[in-house]
Amino acid sequence: MKLCWLDIRSLNGAKEAIVEEAIHQRVDGIVASDAADLSGLPPTIKKVLLPGRAMPEDIGGADIVVLDAPRSEIAELARMHPDVEFGRFVEIVDAETL
Repeated sequence: MKLCWLDIRSLNGAKEAIVEEAIHQRVDGIVASDAADLSGLPPTIKKVLLPGRAMPEDIGGADIVVLDAPRSEIAELARMHPDVEFGRFVEIVDAETL
């Protein structure tokens, strides 16, 4: 199975047009750092929130939240929000982090 997610975290001016075209091209998910960017997306698109280190107050309609946080914190958030999938951000930069 192949998945295609579009990362819109660094887009500026044409963000709405790019997202609209991605929907028409049937991408599997949209990755954003702000939950507001995920609002209004159709249910056929996975809404992936990647806010960084801290859990935002509002995750909007995010289906998946990826945080740069300890595993224990992510497990606790998963218990608090059973309808949302949580993932842990891990940056692979060398053999040791692999």
